Amino acid sequence: MNTCLRYLLMCWGLAALQAAFGQAGPICIAAAVIDDDDKQFAQDMSLGNGNGQAEAGEVIRWKIFLVNAGAEVAPEVSATLYTASQEVAILHTTEPYGSLLPGQLKEPINPYSQRGGFLLSIGPLAPSDSIRFLLEIRTGDGQVFHDSLLLAVRGGRAGPFEVHTFRIDDDRDNFAFDQSAGNGDGLLQPGETIGLPLCLANLGDFPAIGLKTRLESADSRVELLNTDIAFPIIDSGRLAWPRGLSLRYQFQFRIADSAEAGELLLLIHLEGITLDDTTLSLKLYIQPAGMVSLEAAPPFAGELHLFPPTPNPFSSTTRISYFLPVGGDVQLWLLNHAGQQLRLLAGGYHPAGLYQVVVDSRAGPPLPRGLYLCLLQTQGQTLSRRLLRL
Repeated sequence: MNTCLRYLLMCWGLAALQAAFGQAGPICIAAAVIDDDDKQFAQDMSLGNGNGQAEAGEVIRWKIFLVNAGAEVAPEVSATLYTASQEVAILHTTEPYGSLLPGQLKEPINPYSQRGGFLLSIGPLAPSDSIRFLLEIRTGDGQVFHDSLLLAVRGGRAGPFEVHTFRIDDDRDNFAFDQSAGNGDGLLQPGETIGLPLCLANLGDFPAIGLKTRLESADSRVELLNTDIAFPIIDSGRLAWPRGLSLRYQFQFRIADSAEAGELLLLIHLEGITLDDTTLSLKLYIQPAGMVSLEAAPPFAGELHLFPPTPNPFSSTTRISYFLPVGGDVQLWLLNHAGQQLRLLAGGYHPAGLYQVVVDSRAGPPLPRGLYLCLLQTQGQTLSRRLLRL
């Protein structure tokens, strides 16, 4: 803003001199606006997170306003943008403004098309810096003016990441075209084809752009079917699911008919424009063949275990299962995102065994949409699982 005011004062101070010679101008920069979201204007070709800031990896439309500080009309004004920076490529270098009346402030012609602003592609590895640009302004009667301005670029790398929420889809009826097949109980069992939609969290200070994920596993009990999933932009501190919940947007794998019960380790490889390659691990559990109820033999003898809620996220009800290797006093709490205890789901002495409770968002004080935490406390141990109510 200080730079713009300085140029305006300079322009106005020279206006009388220009008028004496019967010429327009000087013409200088009055303001600049960043569009980094392709949803704002048709055909504008910008691409970013829409926060109005120039960030590494984005394509921005930079609309620069000019002002004619002279006393004469400036005919057929056009402006060309230059920079010596290697971090930014100028895709649209010249913009028409038409004629500028004395004292008129004007944006480029056709502001709602791809021509209405200089289009800049910022390198994905661009550091945080202020990049200087030179604007050459020409009029139809041969006058040339020069002005400069700075573009503040926010650089950095996205992440770290974590798997925030996932669900086990073992019923082809849950989502269209997903090809999953099983008994629909939300558990992994031999012979089932599993769909695995998951939600990723970007825990860093920089948006993840161009994020692609790949499912990997060295476990011979599973056959990987759909392994590559793309995610939309995940802004800093935000969550994102893939772009849909069909076969195209969830991992899929098949469990062998003869698979033995036990832990299943899956690896999720992440890569993208604004992040370093990284790998997340996800531990699931294959149940014994033919397990259809909680009375079946547990797969984790000797280990306390709190199973992932099923389904998760949920709209009205979800099931929470837990296994106690030995008897003891148990407290199973439902907490809100701030850690406040909302409901005691189970309490008192429990013999060793496998248990299940149902969380009904409509029972008792209703549960609003949002993030919750299920906390299991027993024998001096604490386990937790996150739930998301839609």
